[in-house]
Amino acid sequence: MIPFLKSSGYNAKKGTWKLFSYVFWLLSHCLHFV
Repeated sequence: MIPFLKSSGYNAKKGTWKLFSYVFWLLSHCLHFV
């Protein structure tokens, strides 16, 4: 999996940013409903 991420650096960064933004959105919703 690591070599695959290294071969597609830009796609990996884009995916990581999508995941981070999704986690941030989820956390903001959880805090909002608490």
